[in-house]
Amino acid sequence: MIIKIKKRHKKGVIKLMGGGEIKEVLVNADLIEPKKKMISICFRGNMDSGIVELSNNEAKDLQETLRKEIDIIKEVKVIRGKK
Repeated sequence: MIIKIKKRHKKGVIKLMGGGEIKEVLVNADLIEPKKKMISICFRGNMDSGIVELSNNEAKDLQETLRKEIDIIKEVKVIRGKK
């Protein structure tokens, strides 16, 4: 997984790039307000680590976009080799 970020700074726009292997995908559900569900994608690489958080609506939009664009993929499996 690769993450590219543009961030404003005093001297202009800074471009950052990082990423690594996805370690966990968490679903944080609020029992009182189920529409506030958050999906967290946790990753860690050699030099980078972080969490990408998506709201329920963002995750649904991403899912629909992927479904329209990639009709070939029916199922995703993560296979990790021995280190």
